[in-house]
Amino acid sequence: MKKEGRAEKRNWKIIILGVLAVVFLALAINFTFLGERDCKDYECFKGAMEKCSKARYVNDAPEASWRYTILGEKDGACNIEVKLIQAKQGELGLEALMGYSMGCESRIGAAGYPEKNLENCHGRLKEELQGVMINKLYGYILQNVGKINESLSDFE
Repeated sequence: MKKEGRAEKRNWKIIILGVLAVVFLALAINFTFLGERDCKDYECFKGAMEKCSKARYVNDAPEASWRYTILGEKDGACNIEVKLIQAKQGELGLEALMGYSMGCESRIGAAGYPEKNLENCHGRLKEELQGVMINKLYGYILQNVGKINESLSDFE
């Protein structure tokens, strides 16, 4: 009887260790091959974007810090989430947009900063960025209406 009880306990230990080994192996495979990798520089992000492999990258640009998350391929395009995580001092007026995000699509094999080409993006951040650009352009036109008028009169 005692030997049978010990054998049962040993079998349960082996089963538990086997299950733990399988779970550990599955997690290792997931993080190695399927999970996002954190890129520390643009070259890593560029390579991931060209292959459309899941990755994250923070671009700490002078005007703002942007977080890019490559979500993977969908409908033949590479899907990337862009989030404004910190607006910095400057004349761009991005402070009110912090925390907003947008989805962008990129051609497979191409690389670059998605927010530089807003026509391939959609979402609240895109709409707000376009509003900022329109306001800046409007201000420029108002400041330079005389110069613009002179330039246009040269064509008459």
